[in-house]
Amino acid sequence: MKIGICDDEKIYREAVKAECLKYFDSQSIIMEMFSSGTELLKEGKKFDVLFLDIEMPGEDGITVKDALQRKGSSARIVFLTSHEERMREAFGKNVIDFLSKPLNTQEFQNVMKKILRDIAGKVIEVEENNKFTTIPVKTIKYIEAQDKYTLVVTDTDELLFRKPIKDWEVMLEGEWFCRISKSFLINLELFTWGKDEVLIDDKRIKIGRKYKNIAMEQYKEFLRKKAEAL
Repeated sequence: MKIGICDDEKIYREAVKAECLKYFDSQSIIMEMFSSGTELLKEGKKFDVLFLDIEMPGEDGITVKDALQRKGSSARIVFLTSHEERMREAFGKNVIDFLSKPLNTQEFQNVMKKILRDIAGKVIEVEENNKFTTIPVKTIKYIEAQDKYTLVVTDTDELLFRKPIKDWEVMLEGEWFCRISKSFLINLELFTWGKDEVLIDDKRIKIGRKYKNIAMEQYKEFLRKKAEAL
């Protein structure tokens, strides 16, 4: 995760850095610090999370937020402030929350949990043999039926459950998942669609004849919704 910290006061830049290091394994994050909004915008770097002081000389936090939004930035913004009267101006797309100065560790951790939930998106919890497994929906590439089991392939894992594929269809209803054969349920966000097959990485999956027309309609609707969101 790439984290940007922008505050004209060094004491607060260092305070945010210290809280990040408390919360994360240091190897899982990259942090960069900026002493002004002008410096941050000049660098033009992309971040997953941006801690941004509202009150700064020159380009203040609200100006920076507006500039980033015009550029289409997807960075989650957390405003740092001693001036609550300006909070109303600071609301906007990708603004997750506000932290008051001086920082409070519990409040900081609550905000980070909110950010991580936002990044992960919807999460499903699967119970089997009194064991619960949490899976972020957007990380699921496909689900494959294997006799009495289903294999859930994610960005990082392959998880085997004693659960029919139809149960996964119910759990993922309303998400962009499509049944393309008796054995496969795929994430439309991650696949390339061919004439009679779909492709992800180096894996090719045949589209079942019975499922082809319905699957194609779902795929067209997916593309239409994606285009509307641009």
